[in-house]
Amino acid sequence: MTIAADVFDGRSNTYRWDVNTLTWVVWDGSLATGALTIGAVNQGTGGSSAWKVDGSAVTQPVSGPLTNAELLAAPLREYFFEISRGNVSGISTITKFGLNDDVDTGAAEDIWGQDGVYVAPTAARLHNIASTSPDDAAAGTGARTVLLRGIDGSYNAASETVTLNGTNNVATVSAYWHIHLMQITSGGSGGANAGNITATAQTDGTVTCNVPVGLNQSVSAIYMVPVGYKGYIMKCRARMTNSTANSGATVQLLNKPFGGVFQLKTQMGLNNSGTSFVALDYTGSTPFIVQAKSLTKLRCSQVSNNNTAVEGEYDLILVRD
Repeated sequence: MTIAADVFDGRSNTYRWDVNTLTWVVWDGSLATGALTIGAVNQGTGGSSAWKVDGSAVTQPVSGPLTNAELLAAPLREYFFEISRGNVSGISTITKFGLNDDVDTGAAEDIWGQDGVYVAPTAARLHNIASTSPDDAAAGTGARTVLLRGIDGSYNAASETVTLNGTNNVATVSAYWHIHLMQITSGGSGGANAGNITATAQTDGTVTCNVPVGLNQSVSAIYMVPVGYKGYIMKCRARMTNSTANSGATVQLLNKPFGGVFQLKTQMGLNNSGTSFVALDYTGSTPFIVQAKSLTKLRCSQVSNNNTAVEGEYDLILVRD
């Protein structure tokens, strides 16, 4: 592998430009066998040793993680990787994946684990957490505790862990506008939730999120942006599976501004015998912007045959104002 004549420092993330793949790669300090040699430069106090292919003097580096400006100068793929590692302040990544394993003709359904259509909230609400199986309980063989993540009454990101009590309701401590993730954090000998675990709003009885049997996590492609942030949707993907030849489905990306109604942003047409996959990638172009307190979801607006399984996901960059 050829190493370009660039300067590399000794901070926690050390990079070099690979002229073969034309990407930034993490450098371990070694060189491939060849004519090039590498020399160390004594930087004195205040910085780590720097390295250059020809061993000549270089500017003293600054210790510490790469700055936002340095990362922005690198290819987007590496920048997103550093965001995921938590090395870029005020920016985080969200991937929302959803699954509806039985969509039938005649009515639109959202891509989440509960079937049917998600009812958007009009207020923050306490939720009852319960399973359809008595085995999902503190001493049961199924799920024992479940982590909730969502948006609280002040529109901030919030979370809590609930100890399950089988088919009996356990109330949340916080009121939530939306719960976008439920994740089993401990369980019994069965290793998975034995029943369908739901978060049901106390005021109107609508289901906000659920964990389908055996999955240990919600599969809901519905997300609410917290206050003080904007979301940028970079990628959107959809899949369908049906054993009937030439089956079709339409998947839509919808966004609901706070106080408004769901608006169509884009849609993907699927048509295939077996499994069909469509991916829309907005990286490097203009992403969809979703505002604070808005709701985003994927919906299957129609299928050509009953018993169609539809999956979808989108990648969102969350940026603090």
